[in-house]
Amino acid sequence: MEAAQVTVVDQKGRLLNSKNSNSELSLTTKQFNYKNEIEEHLMARVENILMPIVGQGSMRVQVSADVDFTVTEKTQEMFNPDLPALRSEQTTEDQSSLSALQGCTRCFI
Repeated sequence: MEAAQVTVVDQKGRLLNSKNSNSELSLTTKQFNYKNEIEEHLMARVENILMPIVGQGSMRVQVSADVDFTVTEKTQEMFNPDLPALRSEQTTEDQSSLSALQGCTRCFI
């Protein structure tokens, strides 16, 4: 078995071996960390749901996420610089019921 095919983790699922010199392994490290974050997030959500029902310390939650990294999603917006077009618009309107002139009747300067 090649070293690139081996991943060593601790009991909390944290990656222990990392060789950033190899770009393929670096991508695998990022994917592993992403998968681990998803699992931790889902475990916390399940614990938050079940804790009021079963009580503190009376359950153990484990999640194993299968993430397909072969599928990617891309969003793209294209604008033709030769044709003028409104890309975004923001309008702010302020109204005040106070008079325009205000002052103090007993000011000490």
